[in-house]
Amino acid sequence: MKKKCAVVFALIIALICSFCIGMAVSNDNRKNSFDYRSGGEIGVIVTNYKGKAKNVKIPEKINGQTVIGVEATFTGNETVESVTLPDTLQYIYNDTFSLCKNLKKVTFSSELLWICNSAFKDCTSLTEVNLPNKVEKIEDSAFYGCTALKSVTLPQSLTRLEANAFGKCSSLTSVVVPKNVEYLDAGTFGMCTALKTVEIQTAGIIYSNVFDGCKSLSEIKFTNDKAQLYYIKGDDSVGCITNEKVTFVAHKIDKQIYPNVQDLTPYRYSKIYDNISFREM
Repeated sequence: MKKKCAVVFALIIALICSFCIGMAVSNDNRKNSFDYRSGGEIGVIVTNYKGKAKNVKIPEKINGQTVIGVEATFTGNETVESVTLPDTLQYIYNDTFSLCKNLKKVTFSSELLWICNSAFKDCTSLTEVNLPNKVEKIEDSAFYGCTALKSVTLPQSLTRLEANAFGKCSSLTSVVVPKNVEYLDAGTFGMCTALKTVEIQTAGIIYSNVFDGCKSLSEIKFTNDKAQLYYIKGDDSVGCITNEKVTFVAHKIDKQIYPNVQDLTPYRYSKIYDNISFREM
């Protein structure tokens, strides 16, 4: 009888331990799971996640210091599926989530200001990005190669959208560029092969190759009558857009056609080709 009780007790202990280990693997918000460095007087920057959980929540404080940023924290982590960032966090630095191939969801901090170079590059399972209203800057290749990304919400606080920021997001079908963006850099939405419609609210400069390789693009709608588009065709490049038929929709279209150049006041274009048509709003 005593042996049977001992066996049963051992089994119960084993089951409890197994359950606890399973919970640890599935979810992790332990402060000792992270390495960090100083971020100056205002707090610390998390530089490494040491655990193996699928769902990770970064705490607001580690050892009494406020978490203000993350940097290369999950680079190449193929286990993590979701991450919750603390509301104290302001900066997602370079390569924080790059090559996290199973990352599906990120809950962003309401205080987030910057998303830096290659922060989410090649996160091929990420399907949706809803950025909070304080984000000011999305740097080079921040979401490049997020091939499952279908929906992006960009806040009106955004002022900088840099080169290749959403390049090769091949599942993205539409996007709205907010009014305070100062410029769209080269390749911002390059190779977004499913992208069909774009609404541009900004009066900022739109450089060449912004929509290079967007073979499904059918309409670019300008809602600001002071927008400036510089369309430059290189020797082997299709320029700002693809060779597919594209319609520009604007408030006012005043055509003056010159050899190889078409000038649309108040817009400025160079080397506009036959694949573009125009329609007033």
